[in-house]
Amino acid sequence: PDLVIFLHAPLDLVTKIRNSRKQNDGIANDIHERDLDYLRQVYDNAMFVADYLGWDMINCATPSGNAMRSINSIHSEIYQHVKRVIP
Repeated sequence: PDLVIFLHAPLDLVTKIRNSRKQNDGIANDIHERDLDYLRQVYDNAMFVADYLGWDMINCATPSGNAMRSINSIHSEIYQHVKRVIP
């Protein structure tokens, strides 16, 4: 591919957001979502692979890491990455 964009956010923020949802719309956390150690290993591996393969990485969290950025902010950054590859 000409470009791979990896959207990520800190695992603690994602976990906080997931836990604040109203019971996942009636669906219980699956076996993977219940195991925080497993989720951390998956997250760490994904970050390693994205860095190792040179993917463009976009942090979807605010600089403080306490909240997600706005959809428009993330969209603008994605668009800048795409414009760089496809003039």
